[in-house]
Amino acid sequence: ATLSGRVFDDQGEPLPGAVVYVVVHEYYLGEARYYLRYMGFADDTGHYEIERVPEGQKIRLMAQMPPPNFDALAATNA
Repeated sequence: ATLSGRVFDDQGEPLPGAVVYVVVHEYYLGEARYYLRYMGFADDTGHYEIERVPEGQKIRLMAQMPPPNFDALAATNA
């Protein structure tokens, strides 16, 4: 499935560049845990799209802004 939507701040303004994660609740070695499984990035209008999300599983979405030096970190790790 493909999930899409828009991300806004507390004042209703779009959050361009926000990272949106699909969080799943799974059991691993007898313990229930939450895992970040898929992610997408919001565009200039706050719109995001996350593809290839399995259907039939309960999920949660989490959005956060990347650290201010995220682009520099990505460039040094490339």
